[in-house]
Amino acid sequence: MEKIYLNIAGFTILCDVADVEHKYHSKKFIDMVLDDYSGFILEKPKKPDYTLKIFFSGNLLLDIRAGKGNFENYYIRSFHVNENKRIVSTHNTLGSFDFEFLINRIIYKYLLPHSKGFNIHGSSVGHKNKAFIFEGKSGAGKSTTVQLLKGLCDILSDDSVIIKKVNGKFYYYQTILHEKNYNFEKSSKAYLIDKVFFIRKKEECSIKEIKNKDLVLRKILRQVFMYSEKVNIQFPIITEFVNKTNFYYLYVKKDKKVFNNFFKKEVLGL
Repeated sequence: MEKIYLNIAGFTILCDVADVEHKYHSKKFIDMVLDDYSGFILEKPKKPDYTLKIFFSGNLLLDIRAGKGNFENYYIRSFHVNENKRIVSTHNTLGSFDFEFLINRIIYKYLLPHSKGFNIHGSSVGHKNKAFIFEGKSGAGKSTTVQLLKGLCDILSDDSVIIKKVNGKFYYYQTILHEKNYNFEKSSKAYLIDKVFFIRKKEECSIKEIKNKDLVLRKILRQVFMYSEKVNIQFPIITEFVNKTNFYYLYVKKDKKVFNNFFKKEVLGL
């Protein structure tokens, strides 16, 4: 039996891969995890917050339910969740999509809501252990902004952001997702959140603080991913994050040199 420990958003996830007679599928999965998610792997075992048990037995559970007319619907139960024991079990051969789906479900539904955390749609960069997050509607320029800052800052995410309160401060963590422009390294490192920007495209770079926290909360809630049954648990920590964090409108000119000089001076203070 192979055990791989991952550290994602400060949570320890154990991938417990059972021994099987035909080892091709299990080896393929193990190699995928070691190669694609190496930045999240813990070298020393640690008590897991959740366990993903993988059997590769092919013994899928099948639900047969009567449909309309002469048709029947077949539902393959590809994984089973035991919340009390904090275990997710699957018999499937997992590719990266299935693996990321299960890990994200574990974190977003079962761990983050009870650990003062949440997940939002957004892009981000890091500079000297601090994170700067970019928000906005689809097409606002979030991905363009992080690409413009490549070289000046480290690209952290292009699509998804995890935020957690730890020891009274809010930190940014990378997800394991293969994002749209996945040309940057990922790891379990935590970054102290410095500023959050709502992106606007413009012919001249500028920055303006948003002081209306009610407005910010409405904007942020549009970007938050939450399971409906977890809303009451996560809403207070989202509200606290909004009240304790500095938010700005950031007007971006699509010119790398111009924008880098502006960001270096007005945001990084260099």
